[in-house]
Amino acid sequence: MLKKLFILLIIIVLVCATLLVGVIYLVAEDTPRVARLTTPAESELAEIRNIIEENKPSNVLESNKKQLVLSKAQLNSLLAYGSARVNQRVNAHVRLAKDRFFLNTSITLPDNPVGKFINIQMTVRIQLSKYMAIENLKLGELKVPPAVIIILQPLIIDELNARYGEYVSLWRHLRRIDLVEQNVTVHYRLERADLAEIKNLGRKILVNSETRKKVIAYTQALDDILKQIPTESQSIINVLTPMFIFAQQQTKLSKNAPEENRMALLVLGAYMTGSNPLKYISEEPVKPFKQLSFTLNGRDDLTRHYLISAAINALSGSAWSNAIGLEKELNDADGGSGFSFVDLMADIAGNKLAQTALNKLTATALQDRMITLTDESQIIGRLAGLQEGLSEKEFRLEYGNTNSDEYISVVREIERRLFRCDVYRK
Repeated sequence: MLKKLFILLIIIVLVCATLLVGVIYLVAEDTPRVARLTTPAESELAEIRNIIEENKPSNVLESNKKQLVLSKAQLNSLLAYGSARVNQRVNAHVRLAKDRFFLNTSITLPDNPVGKFINIQMTVRIQLSKYMAIENLKLGELKVPPAVIIILQPLIIDELNARYGEYVSLWRHLRRIDLVEQNVTVHYRLERADLAEIKNLGRKILVNSETRKKVIAYTQALDDILKQIPTESQSIINVLTPMFIFAQQQTKLSKNAPEENRMALLVLGAYMTGSNPLKYISEEPVKPFKQLSFTLNGRDDLTRHYLISAAINALSGSAWSNAIGLEKELNDADGGSGFSFVDLMADIAGNKLAQTALNKLTATALQDRMITLTDESQIIGRLAGLQEGLSEKEFRLEYGNTNSDEYISVVREIERRLFRCDVYRK
């Protein structure tokens, strides 16, 4: 009798294992349904930043604005922007209909023999003004039965509440969500008394406990480094090298060179903007850093371009970082300091620093190169012959736009010069 039960148990286990393998093969796929992020148009990026700025809680209160209207295109741009900033493995696209939206998501999987992506197709209905109900769900080629969705949905909600309870608190500020084919309108209410709560919730949502510890550690490291540097103008090497020495030391503990490099770049970028990163995670007032002038090729503005662009890349993604640097240069041409290909080279070099620092195949080697820097030519290309101070009119006359052959030719020349820099070599 026991022998028969044992054989039956083995058969059940084998059947379950076979079903599990079958499910995995149905769910994992080799091609994504949602394409990877592409470089946004200048106007698209500016529009996204305007939307974010207009809907900051403090600005909402001043304008007495009570609703946010987004077109389908704007919503997808925001999804791409959020993906680049939060998790570049996830790409999403949404279609709208009356009281429903159709969400396609592609998640890049770690290396495995089964498939490269999980593609999720979901139909969600808005009910009772602002609550969401899943109508259809498909994982790869596996269509989830409606009965299973009914069982899973409350479990999913409970899990989300447990993991992301902060979002539930924010949800109470929503009054209604209106969906039609071309746009979504979010109606909300916000009072001045809510500002402090939202600010604290934002800290909890954006910074987990592990990240908090790293921010504190890297901020303290930079503070110690700055205290040891004389007040006169210094080469950027004098702050880069010790910060990457610290990142290398931390890597020995965490075994995660890309993440340690990311934190070093983010803290350096914050310093270049005059901010102390602790203000984003602390409810207490924070002391400012010692302010010093660090130069690249004798110019402190190039240092700002270089490190801020690297930090933006570390926070979001190369495509968005490139676009932000380009947008800044185009804004300068429109009545500012003028379009500068020298500044643009510093932006692109900062992007390359971040790309090399965050790539798991090159992150450790990048640390070795950064701690042995001896000359700025190792991180920035030759600047001779690159035009600066172009007004908008001059830029349009000579280059037309950023898609012209003339403009692309200069950018390719910048790329060639940076290719010769030791730090960015594969």
